[in-house]
Amino acid sequence: MKVALPLKDDSGLESEVLPTFEGAPFIVVLSKKGEEEVEVNLYKNPAKSLSEVAQVLLAYGVRRVVLPEVNPLARSALEELGFEVVDERFKTLKEALYSLF
Repeated sequence: MKVALPLKDDSGLESEVLPTFEGAPFIVVLSKKGEEEVEVNLYKNPAKSLSEVAQVLLAYGVRRVVLPEVNPLARSALEELGFEVVDERFKTLKEALYSLF
């Protein structure tokens, strides 16, 4: 399953994970490849709103998003589109990788 997180920068594993996709400069998409390998794809965030972000993530094949500060209405909309919303907070991409996989 592909998981998406909003990132503040492109500093590799030390990239700061943001609480929401709105205004996030980057989106990282993680997917498990094999037993111990995780594929990491970093994209510039072309979207300005959560609805635009949702369309971008669907195009990337994402089904799970990590958003600790999503409001109930946005959560409901994302879930209606088929996303699983994870509301865990991570400081860095490295921390998220170890926790999610």
